[in-house]
Amino acid sequence: MKHVFKFTPSLHQILIAFVLCVGGFSIQAQDLLSDEVSLAPGYTDMVFYSFLEGQTGTAEQSAWDLAFDMTPMGTGIRINGGEGAELFQYGIGAQWDMVDTTGGWAPTETLRNETSSWDMGAFNQGGDGMFDLGWGVYDVVTHVVTGDKIYLYYAPDGSVKKVQIQNLDLGVYSFKFADLNGVVTFEVTIDKADYPGRNMVYFNFNTAQVLDLEPMNWDVMFFRYMENIGNDVFYSVVGGLVNRGIEVQEITGLLDPMTEGTPVNSAFSSVINEIGSDWKSYTQGVGYELASDRAYFIMADNDIWRLVFTEFSGASMGTIGFNYGLENGLDGVNDPVNQVDFVLYPNPALRNQDFTLTANAPVQAVRLMDATGRWIEVKRSEMGSNTVVISTASMACGFHIVEVQTESGLERSTLIIE
Repeated sequence: MKHVFKFTPSLHQILIAFVLCVGGFSIQAQDLLSDEVSLAPGYTDMVFYSFLEGQTGTAEQSAWDLAFDMTPMGTGIRINGGEGAELFQYGIGAQWDMVDTTGGWAPTETLRNETSSWDMGAFNQGGDGMFDLGWGVYDVVTHVVTGDKIYLYYAPDGSVKKVQIQNLDLGVYSFKFADLNGVVTFEVTIDKADYPGRNMVYFNFNTAQVLDLEPMNWDVMFFRYMENIGNDVFYSVVGGLVNRGIEVQEITGLLDPMTEGTPVNSAFSSVINEIGSDWKSYTQGVGYELASDRAYFIMADNDIWRLVFTEFSGASMGTIGFNYGLENGLDGVNDPVNQVDFVLYPNPALRNQDFTLTANAPVQAVRLMDATGRWIEVKRSEMGSNTVVISTASMACGFHIVEVQTESGLERSTLIIE
């Protein structure tokens, strides 16, 4: 179901809105909004983005070495591959005091994070997919995962740490690490209960600190990570991995990705790198080019968002630009008929003036989104009411999207505040 704005402001009204309002905003064609994130020059930052709230957090990517899965049943442990870290299995746990890389030992298979799932970090490689979880073995009686391997972590700064994940018991990770000489061994615990709602919690070897880097709400994390670019060739790429619970559908071959493409419920994917990094390509002597025929549809919290990339500056600025917009609620995908109809009066409305929304069916909810894509108010009417009176006191001047939900479906229109 494609939403069409019922109110089309005249050029005069647009100019009035710009003159009377303080601050700027951008209105894109095809009802899409424009935004960008910056990973900083050299891609030094990772950025967390919510389509509902905008950018919700940033963190220096070099701040961490390991990332631990905080979900209730999660056992994934990841490394900072995008920064150049590498992980190798050295031996079994009993060899902790005998670790020696000068006596003929050489790195073998490089252990890498899976980029299709948060569950499979570098430490989880080599398991059997059942009770052997890579770094440890799950006991079906005690429900404790006991570590049985020693790993060598080659850090981006050239240092090497030996690491053993000792166990995961009642939601508490216990692990130890040391320099190769083993003079000082650090023992660390991380309790999942201390980080509710987080996907991952991070750890820095140099400072021996647990780092809570993620915001509570995010849909996509833009950063550098290692990706198989073909034929088992791994390369540090810049792209986006989606949070748990987010599903994505990519549609290509579009003449106009800003308006074309209809998502299908059965085609959404929970693979976390469905957005990934291949929305751009690099040509020597030309630079970066964006895929011009591609739109992504992101299902998050019963909303579906259209995402079209519009800019990638490369390492000089680390800027990623995109257009995005709310397509419709989850239940509205591919609905052939939209039976919701409503009017706003007055429109344009003056700031600090009430406006009235009158619908052709009882209103279940009204959502107001400003030109930056932020939801600024959610108002529910009384059951059975077709009319909602809304104050503009908390609304800035400019264009706003008004979204109305009734039993018949969902529809949007435009409101101007002068």
